[in-house]
Amino acid sequence: MFGQVWQGFASERKNFGLKVIESIEGHWGRAPLSAHSIFEAAIHRSVATRLRQIAEAIATKNPGNKDRLALADDLRSVADSYHLALSLPDGGFVTCSAWSWASYSFKGGRTSPSPLSAHVERDWTSREFLLEYFTAAGGNIEDMVGKVTELMGQGRAQEDLAQLVLGTEKEASEIMPKGTACPIEGQSPAGMLKRYAHNPALKPVKDHPWESRYVLNAGAIKLDGKIYMVYRALGEDNVSRLGLAVSDDGFRFTHRLDHPIFEPEEKADAQGCEDPRLTRMGDHIYMTYTAYDGMTAQIALASIPVDAFLHRRWKAWKRHGMVFPGIMNKDATLFPEQFNGKFAMLHRVDPLMWVTFSPHLSCPWPRKMHKILAGATCGMMWDATKIGGGSQPIKTRFGWLLITHGVDYAFIYRLGVMLLDLENPAKLLYRSPNFILEPEDEWELGEGERSWVPRVVYTCGAVPRNGEKGILDADDELIVYYGAADSVICAATAFIGDLIPERFRRTIAPEPSPF
Repeated sequence: MFGQVWQGFASERKNFGLKVIESIEGHWGRAPLSAHSIFEAAIHRSVATRLRQIAEAIATKNPGNKDRLALADDLRSVADSYHLALSLPDGGFVTCSAWSWASYSFKGGRTSPSPLSAHVERDWTSREFLLEYFTAAGGNIEDMVGKVTELMGQGRAQEDLAQLVLGTEKEASEIMPKGTACPIEGQSPAGMLKRYAHNPALKPVKDHPWESRYVLNAGAIKLDGKIYMVYRALGEDNVSRLGLAVSDDGFRFTHRLDHPIFEPEEKADAQGCEDPRLTRMGDHIYMTYTAYDGMTAQIALASIPVDAFLHRRWKAWKRHGMVFPGIMNKDATLFPEQFNGKFAMLHRVDPLMWVTFSPHLSCPWPRKMHKILAGATCGMMWDATKIGGGSQPIKTRFGWLLITHGVDYAFIYRLGVMLLDLENPAKLLYRSPNFILEPEDEWELGEGERSWVPRVVYTCGAVPRNGEKGILDADDELIVYYGAADSVICAATAFIGDLIPERFRRTIAPEPSPF
């Protein structure tokens, strides 16, 4: 298939080498109706076609050989079922695609693929839908193929074909504003985070079975001059629970509970409560976390009165339930303020970051008041495969500061920066073109048996180093906590003025929320 595309480039006799490079480096789009997905689905269809051709050749050349005819029938069955998958009543998942199995194994899977691995099946269906729709609307399939080839030659295979060939750009732009995929060209870089000299700040405790293997991805909050870290922990049973550690200076956590403060109680989180993020609103602390049942990850919400939290009354936790029931979703965090009387939450439906508004905090949330905030970039960039939220939103004089994460084609996790409008968090003011922290030291690279996932830095919490100001300025310092190789918790610091380029550190006219 690539050969056919490159042959088309060669026939044009213009910028052949550049187009070949762009078609490879830009071939990382993941949206269901992206040119990448449609092209990849065509590759899989060609595999199924070749299998049928092989089956027919075997049957034709061996008309009286029962074993060869049986082999031909098996190959036809493989070809016919190649794009199919089945969800079993017990929650298990079966895929017939060798590609899905290979992709799952390459990414570290050790059992059988989950529904998240069903890229072949998803792309196959997406291609059939797009072609049927396009043909019914009077389009020509050759035109579709030509558009895919054109985008690949421009390094734009991640772009959504639905907007380009179905004429839905106006409707889509209401949810997905322009500029969500890539940082603005020529954007100023953000300053780098500085690692705490004595990392890691928190390690597993071998004597505690529930946190004996890994600790990672901690939410953080500052109360009465102390920093409280609520962290994810895994022990002997591989179930995620949440623990608590307390520090006076933000780096040395001298007080740590020997038991979890929050753990699985329901079917939806049977395999773990993961990646907590803490937000204080009034006299309550709200915690978003990922509920994982062994197959599907969903956003869940819980809350506890501040007084109960400070006095360790963990039975006071109130579980509000799943925010978007049945939707595979992660990386959620609440804003500490309302916008036009509505609450706001950042979250990620892969591969896009969303902001959703709700008139209430009870679950489930409505599925109408939402905007796409940003998407993965493209090619070989540090955030080309996946992006997502990190710390809870930090209010600064210049906007809502987010420490985000990005993943590249080699599955390396790094941290970046975004800045949102103070009055309208659906408006992206700034997105760092560069990462501000990447795996470098031994804890982050995860070399050796003691680490879980190598080459990862991932944050769920950040707090001001000094004081408890409601809104931070350029000279205020931030402590960012991050999981290193999903195995230990480390800390890093930066001044607000270093994370936000100077041209964005000025008074910006607020923009009202669209909801």
